[in-house]
Amino acid sequence: MKIINQQTNRSLLFRDLGIDTNQELVVFMPATCKAFKSEGFRALTRLSISLNRSTIVATLNTISSDLLKEGEISLSKKAIQKLKVKDNDLLRVSHAETLNSISFKSHEYRLKLIVTDIDVHTKISMHWTIYLSKLEHIM
Repeated sequence: MKIINQQTNRSLLFRDLGIDTNQELVVFMPATCKAFKSEGFRALTRLSISLNRSTIVATLNTISSDLLKEGEISLSKKAIQKLKVKDNDLLRVSHAETLNSISFKSHEYRLKLIVTDIDVHTKISMHWTIYLSKLEHIM
């Protein structure tokens, strides 16, 4: 397997495992992967996955079986669809950028940033739903 070191980016060989996560964008990596360890990735980390000029942000799930070998990566069906990836494509993997909405204190401004983050990253998940429901009571 070929692993290409590009500063803080890693390129890993894509292999389709056929995992359907409904609408969630999920990336799968073996827990023993060198890129996984050297970059400090952990389960549920948000990662930026790129192929050519397309990029998605996906949640990392780790695999502790031999489904994926060293240097291999897989994606959920929805992530495959969005990125238009095929078996044996090399995918660049890095930490996703910090969401703008996390760094501001003003509730009104933060709410606007959250909506923008959700729109840009197309990822509404349980933690955003909980935060928004709590924010609604404060405002």
